[in-house]
Amino acid sequence: SLATDTNSIDTRKFDVAWMGSSFDGLVVYLSTMSATQPYYRVLDFFQPGPVFDPTAWGNALPTGLTQATTTLAWVRLENKPGSDEVVLVYSDVAGKIYGAVWNGAAWGSAQFLEVADPSTSTVGTQAFDIAYEQTSGHAMVAWLNKIDSSPQFRIWNGTSWSADGPTSHNYGPPGTLRWLKLAAKRTSDELLMAVLDTGDDGTPDLNAEVWNGSAWGNGIELETAVSGNGTTRAFDAAYDLVVRRALVAYGDGTAGTPKYRIWSTSWTSEGGTLALPSAQDIRWVCNPYRCWWRPN
Repeated sequence: SLATDTNSIDTRKFDVAWMGSSFDGLVVYLSTMSATQPYYRVLDFFQPGPVFDPTAWGNALPTGLTQATTTLAWVRLENKPGSDEVVLVYSDVAGKIYGAVWNGAAWGSAQFLEVADPSTSTVGTQAFDIAYEQTSGHAMVAWLNKIDSSPQFRIWNGTSWSADGPTSHNYGPPGTLRWLKLAAKRTSDELLMAVLDTGDDGTPDLNAEVWNGSAWGNGIELETAVSGNGTTRAFDAAYDLVVRRALVAYGDGTAGTPKYRIWSTSWTSEGGTLALPSAQDIRWVCNPYRCWWRPN
């Protein structure tokens, strides 16, 4: 048991990642020992004998990251391929967003990402994400705030953080952006970002944009009537491992039939997946695991 009380189940106050060199596991979470400072434990991958040894879990330790002043809300980890480096991004219930880097042995390079204009409307949503460029090994961190119509981003180059700046696409009215997802293309520095907003009319919209390794572009509005009311992530994005095209899947209000669009060098028109057995609105979409959640 890592923690016996994380205060609520409304947000994901933990995440896990495998280190790409040692293959050790890393868990970061909200602990009962501190509401504002993330705690972590490391799992020793190489163990003697064929049976898993529970003592392979290291002790619960404070990260030493003390920027947050209110309770943690969301935690996200992403590991650098082939390395023990892991980037951590987390938010608090005030909507402020923070970053830091695990170098395989210790935490450092703490960075305030969004503290000046946090959006309390995104406390119940994961309004940020991380993805590594697969060639350069640089980490892209993108997030949402309450005053911009485009996400903000910074790049971790392995040594330092870049200055923050906006992407190029207009995603929606300021204060309406809710969910953000990044996906990385294998053997490339290309990334895809998709963002769900609640729209100027209260109907969720879905927009996407592509990072080519040096700039954002090819922004598009994929759907103007996404399922649900923006409180759940009714979309996801991923690159396939063979052809290496990006697929964005989402619910569009057509009960029981997720829709999708594909990015290669341009966007395809909308397609429909197989209809689900029960015609209900799509509320959650998880591309990598081929799963859709719908209400009973």
